[in-house]
Amino acid sequence: MKCIYCNGKTKVTNTRPREKEHSTWRRRQCLNCHAIVTSEEAVKLDECLLVKKKNGEQEPFLRDKLFISIFQSIDHLPDQIRTAHYLCETILRHCLKAKPMLPLLSSENISITAIRVLKNFDAASAIKYNSYRTNLKLPNDVRRALKF
Repeated sequence: MKCIYCNGKTKVTNTRPREKEHSTWRRRQCLNCHAIVTSEEAVKLDECLLVKKKNGEQEPFLRDKLFISIFQSIDHLPDQIRTAHYLCETILRHCLKAKPMLPLLSSENISITAIRVLKNFDAASAIKYNSYRTNLKLPNDVRRALKF
């Protein structure tokens, strides 16, 4: 990897696996300007995971799609971007927990996992997220949605 400041070569000075996030954290030092930077190596989920939609079609997993839906659901909370990032990481960790891991996730399973994580974090966000994927029109619909 090249230094972001001077484009010189870097050496790895510290490495730590982050098993929960399926990534590796690395501390690097530039051999030229001696700047220290941190990098993270992660699996490209869009290249190795597929999502099976309700209509049976399959598409590559896009973390950004999950992020946007979470971001919209928590728009009433402070620090929306950082919170959405951490919520997405938690949802993905739960979705990828199954062993052996299959390369096909169902959109329904992703949604149910997202609702459970959001419900533990903020009930209003869970309701808002669920309202995007279903028709929550009556009070009974909302009560049923909260029983997830």
